[in-house]
Amino acid sequence: MKSGKIRKIILLLGIISFFAGCKKEETTAWDLDVLAPLAETTLTIGDIIPDSVLLNTPGDPLMIRYSRVFSLIPSDSLLRIPDTVLVNSYTAPVSGTVPTFDFLFLNEVLRFNFKDSRICEVIVKEGTSEIMVNSSVNEKLFFNYSIPKATKDGTFIQYTNEEIQPGTPTAQSVYSKVTDLSGYHFDLTGDNGLEWNRLRVSLNANPANPVAITANQELLNYRNSFKGIIPYYARGFLGTSVFETINESTDLQELKKLEGAIRLQNITMNLQVENSVGADFQVIIDKLKAVKTGSGQSVELNHTLIGNPQQIGRAQHFSNGTYPYTPVVKNYSLTTANSNLKEFIELLPDRLEYSVSTQVNPLGNISANNDFIYNTSNVKIGLELNLPLAFSANALTFRDTIETAGIATDKSEPFRAGELKILADNGFPFELRLVGYLLDKDHQLLDSLLTADEIAAAPVNQNLQVIQPVRSVLKIPVTERLKSNLAKSKYIVLKARLNTQPEQTILPMYADYSLKLKLVGDGTYRVSVK
Repeated sequence: MKSGKIRKIILLLGIISFFAGCKKEETTAWDLDVLAPLAETTLTIGDIIPDSVLLNTPGDPLMIRYSRVFSLIPSDSLLRIPDTVLVNSYTAPVSGTVPTFDFLFLNEVLRFNFKDSRICEVIVKEGTSEIMVNSSVNEKLFFNYSIPKATKDGTFIQYTNEEIQPGTPTAQSVYSKVTDLSGYHFDLTGDNGLEWNRLRVSLNANPANPVAITANQELLNYRNSFKGIIPYYARGFLGTSVFETINESTDLQELKKLEGAIRLQNITMNLQVENSVGADFQVIIDKLKAVKTGSGQSVELNHTLIGNPQQIGRAQHFSNGTYPYTPVVKNYSLTTANSNLKEFIELLPDRLEYSVSTQVNPLGNISANNDFIYNTSNVKIGLELNLPLAFSANALTFRDTIETAGIATDKSEPFRAGELKILADNGFPFELRLVGYLLDKDHQLLDSLLTADEIAAAPVNQNLQVIQPVRSVLKIPVTERLKSNLAKSKYIVLKARLNTQPEQTILPMYADYSLKLKLVGDGTYRVSVK
């Protein structure tokens, strides 16, 4: 509860309690002259710029640090094994009797489609292999299944003497088995160890007893599906894909409160490109644009980095203590001297738009199939904006909403006469002009609080630091309409427009700067007691 509301309630309760013992049935009224606080608030830099982007070193001016990280490689672009299916069937070539030796023998190579990539080995993070065999043979079958180059803990995938129950052409028996591939190592170099994207799968079946067959009768059909395989690690040649250009934007919610003209200095922006993929990349930042959505204004960043291909070397395949690789990092420093960064930031943008294109291995397969990628690998751009919170402002505006209890209670009536005042203790080196708006409980506009007075700027010393706060009194005449609306108001929206003083001087801002505002009623109340 606001302190102004507490004092007013105590005052009214005291008066009511004093006369409660009279027990008069008729209504008795008094006119009471008071100076009553109605609402109060304290504004700091944190109300203008969120604490999340402020760096506060005691004794030093505040610093703004804004950072974002953008991933350039879609998570499934390089490290994805497409769902793959082996399908086969066995049809009786002639009529006769099949003895109890193998009458079905499949020994096939599964080929994974990786676009232009040549993958030699994979360690699977998650995924499954599902075998499904449908039998029309009217005799029990036994089959063996194996993937010799899919191993885990030194053992390859192998099932022996699996049973398939008898079936008929109209009522086939069905056998299925799902294998969790998590943790398996796939050697995809083929039988001779010189190929890629290949994995041999073997299956053979034989009946428990001799089986009579009819020519052209389908005896078995077989389906082996590899689904949802997400590698933890892959090695090979990752191709030369050009990834789809990223055209995206990010909102700068922290700056949406601010409007107006501002001058800044000592701005720096660091762009860091980090490659944690074991392949070379070419990155082109085609556009980085600041946008003020309200006005539609925009400024595109100009720097030698923009629009020019940047070559980023491959990550190294040794641990950095956290990951099993060491990323390659390339840094770019943008300043007001080598770019239009000043104009870019002084727009006070609330959105950044960017366009980036990326290509892997622009020079081809120079690693001889020894590119690598982990499930945590990516190519990222980190953006970090640093600027001391020191500025010169002209007509810079911000807003704040405060809650008020109004000036009416169940035992009182609104002003009979008088005015409202705003007592402002300003600890900032800028002058302000305030406009207030009264809102009801549903945040609907009731009225406005207008004043021709300004809040004076606090004086600064030779180090451009505030000496002490200065008090200003703003007077708001109370009209009949305002009297009525004051009793209904539940919120007051304060909009402040500020100008730094002295003019055209870059002034640093400190964490202990504040503006204390108190709305008071100076006039006559009518208090009624039964």
